Amino acid sequence: MDEYFIIKSLHEAAKWGNLDKIKTLLSNNLSLKQRIDNPDDNGWTALMFAAKNNHGDVIEFLLENGAEPLLINQAGETAEDIAGQYKNLEICIAIRTCNKSKAKNDSINFFSHEPLQRCAERRNDKEWLECTMKTSDAKFILYNNLQPLVKENNDKTISIYRLLYSDVEDFIACGALVILLGSEKLIEENETGNNIWFGVNISHIGCGDLTTRFSGCKWLSKALPKQLMLVATDATIIGQGRSIFCWHRYNRFCSICGSSTRFKEAGYKLICSNEHCESHNGVHNVSYPRVDPVVIMLVISSDHNYCLLGRKIGFPDRMWSCLAGFMEPGETIDDAVKREVYEESGVIIDSVRYLSSQPWPFPSSLMIGCIAVAATRPDNTNLKIDRKELEDARWFTKEQANMALFPRHYKFVSDRIILPPSQAIAHKIIKNWLRIKPNL
Repeated sequence: MDEYFIIKSLHEAAKWGNLDKIKTLLSNNLSLKQRIDNPDDNGWTALMFAAKNNHGDVIEFLLENGAEPLLINQAGETAEDIAGQYKNLEICIAIRTCNKSKAKNDSINFFSHEPLQRCAERRNDKEWLECTMKTSDAKFILYNNLQPLVKENNDKTISIYRLLYSDVEDFIACGALVILLGSEKLIEENETGNNIWFGVNISHIGCGDLTTRFSGCKWLSKALPKQLMLVATDATIIGQGRSIFCWHRYNRFCSICGSSTRFKEAGYKLICSNEHCESHNGVHNVSYPRVDPVVIMLVISSDHNYCLLGRKIGFPDRMWSCLAGFMEPGETIDDAVKREVYEESGVIIDSVRYLSSQPWPFPSSLMIGCIAVAATRPDNTNLKIDRKELEDARWFTKEQANMALFPRHYKFVSDRIILPPSQAIAHKIIKNWLRIKPNL
């Protein structure tokens, strides 16, 4: 049976509530689960057919097997919209519950899967650090010019190239900088080992060609697309080390007297090497890792049917994203959102709601994701765009945002916009808006 007839059979079974037939189709066609949302010529999916005809057991099964409730047909209707039109309230509740669950699962952003305990209480314990590094449970990541040593997996994802102390001992002996990243488990008192992770920066000592020494290794390019191919938990660990080593790179000298700095507490503090420097007086005698807070917000209309997106200069063709900007001293998150939106688009914001945050280790930003409701009606002719910041800004409908989130389901739409990849918090904010009506 070819793909067309398989999908048609799936739609017919969903329309008539034939759950056994759907289970048989999925069992006999293993790839069908990846195509469970394939639409007919009018954009209708199996979930929509089941929603129209009030087949609750089919709805439950399709959702459990990955059916996407956000998809819309050519009339701009989701499965929940269709269920509502036909007064199938239990179906509406089931789909809404699924959307909330998916939104919760989406709340963990890329670079935010924290797999390590930071072990801050161990950073001053030199004896423990030296002992732990030499255990068989210690794991090391090499960095060279902020590029970590990695390997490519069979599924094309990228992972940390995990090294042991014996692999990096010679680098450490030559003066490589070592920082403590953390432990995969909580450390009990007086206990050593437990999969402790360290970062090793060899930028200033050189390393030669490591491909003959460590089979299958390579340095991960600084280019962003490559960074986003990392396994999620590894991306968080790599990002942590990258930000710390970048901070070291740009703070090698004291800002007061110009003397060299040296790090303490396993790499998380810098102090001036000049004992007579003024920086040793008072509470500012230590420099801590820098984190730059950035607000990134999806501006929506008061009826929740439109969103405002911007195009940065240099964006790929048809790509749009949320507005964003650095916070300034003395600002709250709400104040920064309102200021940035007004500066870049001229839109006045009525209310702001925080959603989630994302570390962005390029070099060390913290993206603070928000939904902001405009005080004025969506009108592209009234936008006052800051052309130094944006190439363009424009209001888009929910349908346009939906098509951008799920491009492979809307191949028939030739002029659809492109959104940032799923690893970016902007993507998550837009998807959250579509899944759950903001309570603002």
